Amino acid sequence: MMFEFLIISDCHYDSKNHQSLALLNRALEYVKKCNKIDKLFILGDICNEPTECNYIDFERQFLMRGINKDIYALAGNHDNLELMKSSFKNIRVEEDVKFSNFNIVMIDSSKKPFSKMPLGSGRVNETDINRIKDITESSILIIHHPVLEVGSEKFKSIAIENRYDVERAVLNNKNIKYILCGHGHSFMKSRKNNLIQYMSPSTAYGFDHKDNIKLVKTASTGLLKVSVHQDELFIKEVLFN
Repeated sequence: MMFEFLIISDCHYDSKNHQSLALLNRALEYVKKCNKIDKLFILGDICNEPTECNYIDFERQFLMRGINKDIYALAGNHDNLELMKSSFKNIRVEEDVKFSNFNIVMIDSSKKPFSKMPLGSGRVNETDINRIKDITESSILIIHHPVLEVGSEKFKSIAIENRYDVERAVLNNKNIKYILCGHGHSFMKSRKNNLIQYMSPSTAYGFDHKDNIKLVKTASTGLLKVSVHQDELFIKEVLFN
């Protein structure tokens, strides 16, 4: 049996910004057309400013378009996890999903680093690292920040503070073959040993990872359509421009 779901990431929604709404709408129109797919995952950086108003209005956009799917979300470095939980009524926050032959495990990387790091960095707490170690069934890990190091030198500086600890926990667990992440505003596939990581594009704007000095925005936006057949993952990148 094949399972399908959609991934959107880094929406950076602002309820007072018309362009922000237009870009989100473009992604949601595609989501709505995929009427045979009943699950959508949002990989963090949902709003540019984490306010209750922005989160409530973000969720309202799905309702206004009659998008009838199970929607799951995790926090990014721009988000406030507790505010997401209290603001969303139908979007499920950090809730793992069990399919018949694999699980989706959502890991929070939105915690602030203990050390001084550039804005945009994150941290995974020990509880979640232990959750990774304790996974005993075939699972796909979903997280905002990449676990495997990718992208430009500038982008690598806004990573998970304890990325090596997270990476080691994942690589040492043979039940995890795939990671789906956001944060990089660009589609990237990377591999280490038997682990494959896919990074989702952003629905708001792209990053040019050829520039190692600064993060250069581009007009490239998109989302991911994911198919799982037995224990293999197949990714379709959907670009909007």
